[in-house]
Amino acid sequence: MKPPIKVYREIFSYCYTNEEPGFSDLKAVLIVILSSIKHFILQLFANAVTKNHPKEAIWCIVSSKNNYAALVFLKEYFSDEELYFINTSTKELVTNAGLPIDKLSIGSYKSSWLSIPRLFKGLYRIYGSIVIRRFDQFFKTLGVYENFCDLLTDVQPRAIIFANDTLPRNRAILVAAMDHGVKTIYIQHASVTKSFPELKFDLSLLEGTHSEKMYTKDKRVFGNIELIGMPKADVIYKAKNNSPRIDRIGVCPTLLDEKKTIVELVHGLVEAFHEKEISFRKHPRDKRIFNFHKENVLVNPDESAIDFLGRQDLIIGGDSSIHLEALLGNVSTLYYNMNEYTHDTYGYVANEVVCELYSINQIIKYIRENQLARKLDTEPARYYNAVIGTKYEGRSGELAVMHIKRFISEN
Repeated sequence: MKPPIKVYREIFSYCYTNEEPGFSDLKAVLIVILSSIKHFILQLFANAVTKNHPKEAIWCIVSSKNNYAALVFLKEYFSDEELYFINTSTKELVTNAGLPIDKLSIGSYKSSWLSIPRLFKGLYRIYGSIVIRRFDQFFKTLGVYENFCDLLTDVQPRAIIFANDTLPRNRAILVAAMDHGVKTIYIQHASVTKSFPELKFDLSLLEGTHSEKMYTKDKRVFGNIELIGMPKADVIYKAKNNSPRIDRIGVCPTLLDEKKTIVELVHGLVEAFHEKEISFRKHPRDKRIFNFHKENVLVNPDESAIDFLGRQDLIIGGDSSIHLEALLGNVSTLYYNMNEYTHDTYGYVANEVVCELYSINQIIKYIRENQLARKLDTEPARYYNAVIGTKYEGRSGELAVMHIKRFISEN
């Protein structure tokens, strides 16, 4: 096994370059102690990843509902014996059938405890005070690396597929896989920005030219890149919205959007359009409470983004890849920035994929003017989704699996 300091440098070279401050010093240390005890107990009883899984399986690493949604299409092409989903989140995730996904055991932290003094000194020299505030993350991530190295010593999967490589735990698994010669595959789960890390996968399946440019500009690419579109949107493509009218309006804010602005927008739509169906979908990780159901606004917190879009004629949102998913299903979109921290992060406005409006009054005016003949132009979206206008439009999953099977068989 690599020296812990080298492992940390590979894992955290991206994660905490511009990270926000974490916990206070004392709280971070207490979290480490309590979580060590908790995970030791959980490992005795939990339904966790074990060495007994079939060696010929493909492992899929997921850490959120969105990650799972990006990879679940694989179930259509591989049997249950060929696919194994692993949850790296601290929260329970379930399959579409309602079954829990096995959680990743974090390990006993043996190296972490023994190496603390030397590690802390080395990491502090590299990352500064963020090591103190994020001590719990630094500590637990080595446990993930140790545990996965232990697993891969005895059980080597055919390949490991990731939908997210920015989270510390997922990056720890990536480093462990690389160290043990296990094939790694990345399938993009959302639009990317220039701040994303370099691609260190053997095969990266990206959505389109925009993603490829974001990853390759000023960064090294270690494996092959293939452009496949968006497999998770194949479902909505097959049920395209052909209605010319705007009768159903969906509001889908991001985590950073201000609650006051969100509420004002929904209230404004409800007041202006009594006859229309207004729906609301917050980000799956948004903990804020909205009581819109009391105002005849449709709210279903368990609904996936794809199912939500299937009920809309027009959506309104900020910096979210849901705009792109909407266009693939012939759902019109409007960009409305509801926070002061970000603007057009994915370049949708700059590349004319979506129309930006700047006030609730402008949004209401736009809907009234276009409610009988809504505007829709998917051509600019081809920059983000390479299969639009090709024979693989609506068949991205098929294209992805073709590349995956070819890659595994040839390597």
